Amino acid sequence: MACLYHAVPPVMVGTVLYPLNRLKDIHPEAYQRAIRKYEGREHTMLLQIPALDCLWNDVLFLTAAHPKEMRAALDEAEFPYRPLLRSYEFDLATLDPALLAVRYHKRGKPKQHAPFDLAQFDAYRAFHEDSVAYLKECIALETRMMLFAHVPHIFYRGKLDIRGVSVVEG
Repeated sequence: MACLYHAVPPVMVGTVLYPLNRLKDIHPEAYQRAIRKYEGREHTMLLQIPALDCLWNDVLFLTAAHPKEMRAALDEAEFPYRPLLRSYEFDLATLDPALLAVRYHKRGKPKQHAPFDLAQFDAYRAFHEDSVAYLKECIALETRMMLFAHVPHIFYRGKLDIRGVSVVEG
């Protein structure tokens, strides 16, 4: 079974994950908590996602990398503490492929957006050397890090119900 993962929010409100632009109206307090991660990089929330003809805030962010892969990358980078890595696990077969797109980001190269392609699923799961190098650099410089930097972002233009969905840990 091919799966996609979404990090469990620190405070989950309700049983549905919403993109930020919808969350703002449905659960304003949850929206205010969620946008804190964009402090200092607010421009990100206005980025276009050409493959889905929408904005960054109109999608949910998924990854094909299992949380255990993220844990291994953090361990390899000698991350100084062990954050709890919990994610909802969604069976890819339950998602509408027309609502999926991918964003690649490798160091030194422009970001690329593309429609989701199941034939590329193994490439989406790959945790690139760039990711570990980036984590090591952030640790050495003691700078804020984005845990999913250089990992293919899988965008889902819709909402996701978490009832009956497994939570997996890394």
